[in-house]
Amino acid sequence: MNLNFFKKKSYFDLSLIIFLFLYFLIGIYLSLNTGISHDEFHEQKNWEFNMLLIDSLWKNQEIETTYIDKFYGIGFQYISQPFQYFFSETVSNYFGFDEYGSKLITKHSIVFIFFFISSLFFFKILVKITNNNQYSILGLILYLTYPYLLGHSFFNSKDIPFLSLWLICTFLSCYIFELLKKENILKYSNLLILSFLTAYLFSIRITGILILIQYFITFVIFLNTENYSIKKFINNFFLKIIIFVLLLFVFVVFLYPVFWINPLNIIEAIKFMGNFYHDVCTLTLGKCVKAQDIDSIYIFIWLFFKIPLVIIIGIFLIPFTEKKIFKNSINNIYFGTILLSPIIILTILILNKVPLYDEIRQVMFLVPLIFLLGLISFFFFSKKISKNVILVFIFFFIYENFNMYPYQYTWFNMSARTLDLSKNFELEYQGISGKELSKKIQNLNTPGKKHCVVGGSGFIKPYLNQEIYNCYYPFSVLETNIERPFWVIQHVRNLKKSIPFKCKILAQEKISLTFYKGDLVAGNLLECY
Repeated sequence: MNLNFFKKKSYFDLSLIIFLFLYFLIGIYLSLNTGISHDEFHEQKNWEFNMLLIDSLWKNQEIETTYIDKFYGIGFQYISQPFQYFFSETVSNYFGFDEYGSKLITKHSIVFIFFFISSLFFFKILVKITNNNQYSILGLILYLTYPYLLGHSFFNSKDIPFLSLWLICTFLSCYIFELLKKENILKYSNLLILSFLTAYLFSIRITGILILIQYFITFVIFLNTENYSIKKFINNFFLKIIIFVLLLFVFVVFLYPVFWINPLNIIEAIKFMGNFYHDVCTLTLGKCVKAQDIDSIYIFIWLFFKIPLVIIIGIFLIPFTEKKIFKNSINNIYFGTILLSPIIILTILILNKVPLYDEIRQVMFLVPLIFLLGLISFFFFSKKISKNVILVFIFFFIYENFNMYPYQYTWFNMSARTLDLSKNFELEYQGISGKELSKKIQNLNTPGKKHCVVGGSGFIKPYLNQEIYNCYYPFSVLETNIERPFWVIQHVRNLKKSIPFKCKILAQEKISLTFYKGDLVAGNLLECY
């Protein structure tokens, strides 16, 4: 009996390894074939600003610090930029992108690798709480095939690395308190790793400071479940607490060049990012919600329509499953942390009216925690039903990914698909359609027929032959009398604008959703004559 079980388990593990290997290779390839997003040019500028800043400090020269986005972290780029330097030429030769475009696109593979690594920690947390290897594997596959996150993992170099580090830090911090519970030890090596990874999280986005709230939640849960007084904890681990705080501060300053000028800029950075200057309007249930005048239910609306229904059902089952979950004392630490953290963090963001835009991008780091809540609760409600339902969703997600690529990040759950998505929600806000629209330009153009390109040049220029297509204008020139004919790329928020005078739609890029009555427009190619 035991021998048969061992064989089955080994076979299942081998199948999982093969799946992960193929998933990894396919994901890398698809990420390099995904278009360039709106943020990537700005992030490249952030990197260049920081390199100039470091160079100025090194040479003891006058430092220019008026750059408006100076507090954007470059943590992800410490890893991506060397990779871009060595492999962008290979990517350019293979895919035919221009030099600058290939530099931007090459980092897509690193974004995907971050997401892939996050799934392993997602799996570890799931195993810790359910103690069921088979169910945890199903949960892992569901996470990896969830179209919304997978779509972002092909290009989103800000939110996906941040999400991944948050999940890794969540596991490590809970694991430290688990060891403290079992062995009453607090290892210096664990504190060193956690302090560095936490600082690295900050360096991707200063919003990472919110994870200190999560650490405090885990700490309070530990004290409560172990009847451990704060006084006793401080007496036992005072030196280690001080070392962790000092290491965290040193690593944060080290990873943020703008803090080298003055470490107190940390406070200014937090204030700046907490009151973001960009007042973007995000279409939410038919209403234009401005980032600086955020609606109190904005986040919950987007979460309700973006999170899969199986996860939402699992969350609603928590009142009926929490006693079973918390019977295990280790679950108090892990599940208690991932249950309370989203609630408290979202409450803080809402009460402080922190600017949010582009649906749930700024709180995407909470999505894996919400996923864990739903999966764990559903498992403790019914192991058999939950496994079967999750298996159905996995097959559905796989189909959706093939059907929607490269626009999976625009994914909505089935409840949203009962509405008119174009009129009610923000859709293709990243500009990924630029690559496909550039193909349509080349297919429609004829030799000797010169057309300038208006709008979205940064999204499509890397894909076009610059000897033929060397004339680009911003969308705003449509209000002037520029020489005709010209192409117009209408995508991102420009899709909401009417068709310009004496212009016609030549081609459209569309998004297809299963069980939805029509296609969604990701971008238009217009000719103005």
